[in-house]
Amino acid sequence: MDNLEACFWGLGWLIAIGGIITGSFVFHIVYSRLNKKFYNRAKRKGNKWEKIFLYALYTPIKLLIWIIAFSYSSDIAIYHFQIGVLKEISSGFRILGVTFAFIWFLLRFIKRVESTLSKTKDNSKKMDPTTVRAIGQLMRVVTFVTGILIILPTLGIPISGIIAFGGVGGVAVGFASKDILANFFGSLMVFLDRPIAIGEWIRIPEKNIEGTVEQIGWRTTRIRSFERRPLFVPNAVFTTASIENPARMTNRRIKTNIGVRYDDATKIRVIVEDLEKMVRAHEGIDQNNPIMIHFVNFGASSLDINIYCFTKTTNWGEYRAVQQDVFIKCIDIITAHGASCAFPTTTVHLNQQ
Repeated sequence: MDNLEACFWGLGWLIAIGGIITGSFVFHIVYSRLNKKFYNRAKRKGNKWEKIFLYALYTPIKLLIWIIAFSYSSDIAIYHFQIGVLKEISSGFRILGVTFAFIWFLLRFIKRVESTLSKTKDNSKKMDPTTVRAIGQLMRVVTFVTGILIILPTLGIPISGIIAFGGVGGVAVGFASKDILANFFGSLMVFLDRPIAIGEWIRIPEKNIEGTVEQIGWRTTRIRSFERRPLFVPNAVFTTASIENPARMTNRRIKTNIGVRYDDATKIRVIVEDLEKMVRAHEGIDQNNPIMIHFVNFGASSLDINIYCFTKTTNWGEYRAVQQDVFIKCIDIITAHGASCAFPTTTVHLNQQ
């Protein structure tokens, strides 16, 4: 009996480790089910912040459970075998594991917040995706650097040496990477001034660049041309070149000349008056912007009437439909007065003799 009791107590460290492993397994299962239950409830109620928090917490906590279980199991084994050298390693591993899990949670949380704010269906609450992405990237960098600075002392690496190296070597690195810094400050200007945003159509005439902005990074911006080719533009370009942003226009302009035959010169006045009435009554034309319809020129073979106005819409397809409707109605008005649109003609006078 004494031998059996001694054997039992001699195996106590294994029983303790087994208890920790079993308890961790049970806690792992219970936590997973509770997290999913609360996540589904938050999803039904539309509580997006609770959803984000539970999503970000799910995997790091499960990892943390096993890190703690492994580290304390190691402590028991180290104590049993009296290996004092490994005790500090086990303690350092626990600190590293907790720090890593916390950093992982923050990175998942930031990424989920960025994704949620960019895809909000309510336009009144939807943030500019360019700003959201810039802030998200900055927060991830800060989180990562902070985590590194916390982990390094645990590994026995002094932070003071790294800071000193950064101060002395920063000047040399700055000269060597001036183009990279120019691109970085160019991206910073884009994020602060926001002359462009993801999804907008832009033009840079000086560089012969035109297309839709797809992605804004810290070094380059990806623009998709109308030929569907990707253009990777260094962000330093945005600090020196002029940027035209047609996507932010308030209206689109209709500007054209319509030629009427010289034979219909007596009908020009009434045609111009009816054209102006039509344009001013058109539901697709913005009446708050200038509307000018005038007889402007004696052409080589036509009397030119200029139409100048702005559509309400800025959508390219809708604009073309409105412009087409205006042009067709102009032809109808000219035809209704018994006149015709002019085309290049030449009159030859022959001497009867």
